[in-house]
Amino acid sequence: MRANVKLSLLFFIAISNYVTAQKNSDDSVAYHAPAAVVKSKLNLPMAGCLFDWQTNSTAFTNSFLLDVRRDLVLTRESVDNSAKKLKNTNYFVNYAEGGIYYVFPLKKDSNLGIVIESSAATFQDASFHKNTYNLVLYGNARYRNEKLDFSGLFYRNIEYQKIGVGIRNYFQAKTQCITATIDFILGDYANQFKIERGSIFTEQNGEFLDIDLRYERHTSSLGAGINNPKGYGAALNINWIKLFAKAKTTLCVEIRNMGLVHYGATTGIQTVDTAIHFTGIDLGAFSSVSSFSSAGLKDSILNKFNLESREEAFNFTLPSLLGIRVEHVLSPRSIIQFQTNAYLYNALPMLKVGYLYLLNKNLYLGTGTRIGGYSKFDLDLMARYRNKKMYFEFSLKSIEGLLNPKQGSGLGAFLDWSFYLK
Repeated sequence: MRANVKLSLLFFIAISNYVTAQKNSDDSVAYHAPAAVVKSKLNLPMAGCLFDWQTNSTAFTNSFLLDVRRDLVLTRESVDNSAKKLKNTNYFVNYAEGGIYYVFPLKKDSNLGIVIESSAATFQDASFHKNTYNLVLYGNARYRNEKLDFSGLFYRNIEYQKIGVGIRNYFQAKTQCITATIDFILGDYANQFKIERGSIFTEQNGEFLDIDLRYERHTSSLGAGINNPKGYGAALNINWIKLFAKAKTTLCVEIRNMGLVHYGATTGIQTVDTAIHFTGIDLGAFSSVSSFSSAGLKDSILNKFNLESREEAFNFTLPSLLGIRVEHVLSPRSIIQFQTNAYLYNALPMLKVGYLYLLNKNLYLGTGTRIGGYSKFDLDLMARYRNKKMYFEFSLKSIEGLLNPKQGSGLGAFLDWSFYLK
């Protein structure tokens, strides 16, 4: 019997969790209203709500992602279109977060305020080599008499709730503002796995396969919730805004989600570290290898993989971000934006250029172009509204993915609505 392999690794199944975030938006310069907005009302309490969602990839088209989410049946067209977008290293992200926040001064004329925030979030990201995609979607037959390396696949998924508390301080004649918060985190389900070493050699006539694999997966148990968290953690967020009045420019520098979630000693871990020579065995098609034990393989093959399972404590590192953003007033009716983000997880650095035009006294509309990050190119629509009591910012992300799902990638939205309570 000739050997045959067609691996469908976990992250291609996990991407079906298509919506739910992280406060790592490419749109929000400050978690709350910018310094120039709240400058004249520092002694008034302010509240707001925030929603942020993005699904994107440097490789997967929206048609591919929708096929996965709908029924796990991929069309040849969506597979081939995504294959055309592949680079040596590719990225995928799906995050969403919704929450509320409240800022109140310590006293009537104080420059110092207290920040309280609460939100729920989910985050997934992955990085993978193009060989992994080709092996998963096209199988190993095209690589006969060739050693194919699929090392480096890294996938993470976490869901959590958080409550944050911190301070906001205005100084230097109220032209600068610094906000620092600490989030206390209740971790729900978490899943992380990595193929540190992986290769497959298919004999010319399909008579045998050589597989070399080192795999490690950490996963918490299911059924977590606010009343039954599986992990506990904390994260630090720092945001600094400087207003250059004469230059009509605002600068923002921020660090977000510097922290981790600790999962206790009952957290599951599975490892495989082996080199195997298969002769005349048909592995079939994995529907998921979230666990090799559930992949539907024969016992003899499972034994060859030397799967080890145990329980031990695990620290899940949160997706941290360093962002710098500049807004410059070009004229009484127009604003230009420049932004760059560096991500301490599976993503490229991101550069964004945006433009906002004042349609009337309070409403700005504009567009933004993002390069890098989770994809190659994104076009966003933006809106900003402000009056004496309210600040509102909205973005519709990745318009090209919405208009051309067969070729484009990305969907998402961002909303920040804040208002004074007096």
